[in-house]
Amino acid sequence: MRKPPSKKYIAAHVGTSAAVQHEYFSGDMEVEFTPMGTVVERLHAAGAGLGAVFTPTGVGTILENDYEKVVRNGREYLVYDPLKIDVALIKATKSDKYGNLYIDGTTKNISLQLALAADTVIVETNDIVEVGEIDPNDIYIPGILVDYVVKSLTAEEHHEMMGDLWTETKKFAGVV
Repeated sequence: MRKPPSKKYIAAHVGTSAAVQHEYFSGDMEVEFTPMGTVVERLHAAGAGLGAVFTPTGVGTILENDYEKVVRNGREYLVYDPLKIDVALIKATKSDKYGNLYIDGTTKNISLQLALAADTVIVETNDIVEVGEIDPNDIYIPGILVDYVVKSLTAEEHHEMMGDLWTETKKFAGVV
């Protein structure tokens, strides 16, 4: 099993990652369980330069053991630090040569918050076009936030690369 490349994993769910589960239960990795909406708000806080996120989510659960709890206006909140990240990997539908991004579908969900919270932003895009070919109203993430743009493989290129990998490593039963 390949070791994950970090010592700490912050997520709402780790059930589908066998590598993270293995590292967590063996004590080799710290896992910080945080509700997904709170992860997004923590990213937003980091990008906006805010000092903390106050949320009632998690009050009355085991999360109370790991975070400061405060009362404001008669309501209890957990206090989370902003979530600054080293590298954001973002999938875009289209990028111009300056890194201005058009994003559609579910990848749009937290892409802007990731870009704002990251020190380095790497984008994989289906299409790289000339500057001006993306309507300014359709730009979801401005190029000033993007450090690197990588063009996606076509389906044929991906199949060819993975087919070669499967053939060379003989770790897979076959191509589906």
